[in-house]
Amino acid sequence: MPEKKVLIVYYSRTGVTEKVAKKLAELLSADIEAITEERDRSGPIQYALCGREALKELEPPINTPSKNAGEYDLIILGTPVWASKISSPLRSYIAFQRDKMNAVAFFCTHQGSGGKGAFRSMEKAVNKAPAAVADFRRKRVLDDEFLPKLDSFINALKDHIDISNG
Repeated sequence: MPEKKVLIVYYSRTGVTEKVAKKLAELLSADIEAITEERDRSGPIQYALCGREALKELEPPINTPSKNAGEYDLIILGTPVWASKISSPLRSYIAFQRDKMNAVAFFCTHQGSGGKGAFRSMEKAVNKAPAAVADFRRKRVLDDEFLPKLDSFINALKDHIDISNG
């Protein structure tokens, strides 16, 4: 059976979600795509506006993705949790690529609030149940204490869609 093609798509405002996405891509030998936008979201004022956008479920303009989600067997979507929801740039990506997605899995990073709300909003936006989900506390990612949980996420993916750990 041929190996499944996996794409990790993530949005990261501070680099925490990016760190998880890059490690996941390395462990799965997967392609990776960062969601980018022209807007600068750094600083405390932007932080507050990010939460407002998430609560309103807005879809801000993002740069055109370079990879076609339809060419992959599995899309792993990663986001920081904003106001218990997904980041608005990820919501924009999903709106752009939703019809092309085959199987999906989700991960999120957070300050300690957990990922339940974000996972619900991702599932609603994608209109598909995920093969697996994982949430990572910001502090554990920054302290490099997230690898055991990442391994569990990868194992859950193997069980659901038979991918090999590159």
